[in-house]
Amino acid sequence: MEGRGVLDGPYRRYIDDPFNLTRRSVGFGINTLTIRRDANRCGFYMHRRDKNNVTEAPEVLHVVPAGEFTPSDVGLQALRTDFDLWRNIVREYAEEFLNVEEAYGEVADPSTLFGIHPSAN
Repeated sequence: MEGRGVLDGPYRRYIDDPFNLTRRSVGFGINTLTIRRDANRCGFYMHRRDKNNVTEAPEVLHVVPAGEFTPSDVGLQALRTDFDLWRNIVREYAEEFLNVEEAYGEVADPSTLFGIHPSAN
């Protein structure tokens, strides 16, 4: 494979335009650069993903906060409100800086998932 470029493989040729999402799936993530400044200096927060604690992107170094663009619950209301850039960033700040538990959420009545109601059949 010597001499072959990283963009020459069959899968990369199949994808063609990486911004065309009809040929592949992606997980949308948000990385927020948080700059901290005082009278004498400034800097920003970084995080290294520990390979012993994560399965996706081990040893990646990135800014904090960062996270997947996902709703906090599987209910229809969360789907409507949580796909908001600002809400997602604030939730990631709470999780990563204030040690608030990850917002996985639950729905007590499964019939309310995605707006599906038993009476609608």
